[in-house]
Amino acid sequence: MTNIELRSNITSTSSTPDNVKISIGTCFVIAPIGNEGSPERLHSDEVFKEIIKPAAEECGYDAKRADHWTTPGMIPYDVIESIAKSPLVIANLSGNNPNVYYELALRHTLEKPVIIIVPDYQDLPFDIVGSRAILFNVATTQGKEICRQRIVDQIKAIQKSPDNYFNPISQALNVITALDDAQFTLRDVHKELSQISDLRHEDIVKQYVGTYYTLKSQGILTKRELRELMSNNRVLDILRNLYRDELLRSIEHPLDPMAIASWGVSLFITDQSNDEKQLQEAVVQITEQLRKSGEYIRKHGDLVIHSAWYGYREGIMETDITRILQAKVNNNSLEIKVSHIDFGIEDPAENVRKQLRVVHSYHGQQYPEMFFPEDFHLKLPL
Repeated sequence: MTNIELRSNITSTSSTPDNVKISIGTCFVIAPIGNEGSPERLHSDEVFKEIIKPAAEECGYDAKRADHWTTPGMIPYDVIESIAKSPLVIANLSGNNPNVYYELALRHTLEKPVIIIVPDYQDLPFDIVGSRAILFNVATTQGKEICRQRIVDQIKAIQKSPDNYFNPISQALNVITALDDAQFTLRDVHKELSQISDLRHEDIVKQYVGTYYTLKSQGILTKRELRELMSNNRVLDILRNLYRDELLRSIEHPLDPMAIASWGVSLFITDQSNDEKQLQEAVVQITEQLRKSGEYIRKHGDLVIHSAWYGYREGIMETDITRILQAKVNNNSLEIKVSHIDFGIEDPAENVRKQLRVVHSYHGQQYPEMFFPEDFHLKLPL
């Protein structure tokens, strides 16, 4: 389509009020406007009429500035919509107007073409100093013509390759993405572990190298994956509860780096699937493995109480007393009367005959669930 055809086929594509016509041939101009008759307005009008508008028209665009819509409307909304939807935007940075920079940043964020012009006596801010800004001088006819021609050249370059233009925000996001996709280092592991409050400093120092290699072997490779694992509170809380309940670790410091690297990765990957049943199965498997660990045996001894419930009937008016019986194991034996008084709890089912059901292991052999009636004198091992 030629430029003449482009202009003759302009059709409105905007859902904004009738006063705002954003079309395939609209060039929206971001510029300081100022009050009617002010030096700022007079300068902006001169740049628009003698430089921007002729350049845009030569390339088939209809240049519009926010104040050119005559019907009253919500100007901020109209401006944002124009910045978002116009195929071409030209930003006049004269006077370092904050509104202009705000609108320019919005266009950059949307990753759409924008041409920047600035007076030759004015420095660019650091954030956009790398932009291909066009310098202009309205003091002479030659200065205006040079700027107009350079705008035309940039418009044609955009028409030829609309995605091939400098955008500081896009460039920064590309760098961030590249860093996230890079493989993590030992320092990254140490840094991420140090941000988990209930890890002991000495454990981090001793284990972060081993944690690094374990994570790699488990398939956690990039900085992003490492960060997401170490900040996944759901996974970390599951681990905390497992290590407190099964390994009897302190409430203040239940975790260690290798726990996160070994079991945490398994839970993290499963959690990403959003399959709650699969996650619960993973928790059961980890629990079974923990109960075979040396730490579990050292903490519980040869007599291990895996679960204990006291009440009326299985699942009905019962109280979990697992931790209570675990604490009462002494010298690899447990001797206690089956009674809420001896357990130190409230009666879970008054005036009803109750029972205790226990799953335990001795010398590494796990026994089936056993049931003992209220007031029975229990002694384990049998």
